[in-house]
Amino acid sequence: MGHEFLRHVERCAALVHVLDCATLETDRDPVKDFDVIEEELKQYGGLSDRPRIIALNKIDIPDGKAMADLVQKTLEARGFPVFQVSAASREGMQELIYAMAQIIQKVRKEQKADQVARIVLRPIPVDGYRDWE
Repeated sequence: MGHEFLRHVERCAALVHVLDCATLETDRDPVKDFDVIEEELKQYGGLSDRPRIIALNKIDIPDGKAMADLVQKTLEARGFPVFQVSAASREGMQELIYAMAQIIQKVRKEQKADQVARIVLRPIPVDGYRDWE
C-alpha cells in the first residue's frame, strides 16, 4: 500500500474494505485479499483498532454474486459487518452508506467524550481601552 497512503488512512475514523468478488483470476480469493490488507494495517501500527466494514463488490455479475454469497459468512464469523454491493448498479449501496454513517456518528460521539475542555483566557479591557483588538 505504501506509507504515504497509510498516513492518509490514519485520519479515517473507520475503514471500509471493498473486496472484488468478480475477478477473472482463478487464484484470487476475497478473503485472502482481506487478510493481506489487514496484515499491512497491523504492520503499519495504530490502524487495526479502527472500526471496519466489508463491502463485497460486483454482485451485479453472476460470478460475483456467487462469490459474495460464498465468503460473506466467513467474514461475518470474524465479527465484521458485511454488505453485498454493486458500485455499477448501486445495489446495496444505501445500506452500506447508512452503516458507515452510524459508525462515524458513534466514533465522533466517543471522541467528544474523550476531549478535554479547553480553557480560554480573554483579557478584560482597562478603562475601556482595547489596543489588542
